[in-house]
Amino acid sequence: MLILGGAGFIGSNLVKALCVSNDKVKVLNLGPNPLPHHPSLEYIEGSFLDSQILEKALDGVSTVYHLISTTNPSSSNLDPVADIETNLIGLIGLLDLMVRKKIYKIVFISSGGTVYGEPLYVPIDTHHPLKPICSYGVVKVAMENYLYMYSHLYGIKPTIFRVANPYGPGQLPMKGQGVIADFTYKIKTNKTINVWGDGSSIRDYIYIDDLVSLCVKAGIVDIVGTFNVGSGSGTSLMQIISSIESISGLKACVNYMDARKFDVKSVVLDISETKALFSWSTNYDLFKGLKKYYDEIKDEDIIEG
Repeated sequence: MLILGGAGFIGSNLVKALCVSNDKVKVLNLGPNPLPHHPSLEYIEGSFLDSQILEKALDGVSTVYHLISTTNPSSSNLDPVADIETNLIGLIGLLDLMVRKKIYKIVFISSGGTVYGEPLYVPIDTHHPLKPICSYGVVKVAMENYLYMYSHLYGIKPTIFRVANPYGPGQLPMKGQGVIADFTYKIKTNKTINVWGDGSSIRDYIYIDDLVSLCVKAGIVDIVGTFNVGSGSGTSLMQIISSIESISGLKACVNYMDARKFDVKSVVLDISETKALFSWSTNYDLFKGLKKYYDEIKDEDIIEG
């Protein structure tokens, strides 16, 4: 199998899990290899936008995990054209090569936090209207549609996971990867936390081990469709800060700023279908996950990224 973005936060944790089971894993990622050596792992340095490198990486592969995103929700609106060019067009190039090489299975990480826009109801199921209000979400919806177009025309078999907000070891603060890494780092180092709005906005958070366990299952079962992936419960930013304070014994310094127009008030995902079809469940509620994360990084010098 090929992991696109296998050296990133989700990818590195997924690669570790797959190598434990001695699966043959290829990773295509920008930059030198930061992953530990393993006999089951082949690392390829390069861009998935380079068709020659990508075509070579696909040799002998039967399953592709697409974990790459060159933007995040806050940065995507700054340059929507680049968002389209590097993400949407990149996916189309990948799908064309998969069709040519007769590779049909792909696991695609979409966004449970942005594709739905302002929710009409919570928890949000996958039948909820898709009305994203940031370029990141718009492009993710377009990518999902192209996956289904290639499924209809060429037999591609996509498993699409609309993932909530993953967190855990390996997530870099100060890089737009998630508020939990950012808040934990700032509380630990006595830096000011900037909160957009009044801190009451609610999101669904999933511990990385729970997400990875589902991704591993998706690679070995023949299930096609779109599925929500989260904890199924919501937590406000202020509750996160309070929990980190309780776990760490440290006090946060918080600076409240004007709310951003692309931030929705509440996103909580309905994961009942995912749990049933994949025989999957989460092992970590937020407090348990936060404590495990903090215990693992409390004595480390956190790299800002």
